Amino acid sequence: MSNADVKKIDKERVLALFYNGVPTKEIVKKLKLSKCFVSAVVKNERAKIKRESEEKTTKNFGPPRRCPACGNLVITTPCKICEDRIQIKGKTFSSDDSPESDLKICLSDEVLDRYSEIRNSKETS
Repeated sequence: MSNADVKKIDKERVLALFYNGVPTKEIVKKLKLSKCFVSAVVKNERAKIKRESEEKTTKNFGPPRRCPACGNLVITTPCKICEDRIQIKGKTFSSDDSPESDLKICLSDEVLDRYSEIRNSKETS
């Protein structure tokens, strides 16, 4: 058996223990390997796991470009701001919306009257 084969077998044994949640110090004691070797194998494996997870989550959409609607520098078009604006414009609000219903606050009659005046003036314009 060559030295490379032994290292490959040791590496597989280290990874098996690593994936079972055994700490590095215990792997060193159980397998009677050097701390440097075990640390290098575990560090390399952690980096590989991190790299794979990043590849799954990040997608390359190409270079940033300007949104044709708003001019923001974006990766995807339409940009999120424009999508939110479209969704907000599409929402309808009921006429019985009043400040005290959403906020659960008590307003004086003067404030409520003033609010009604402002609201009515906005609806007519």
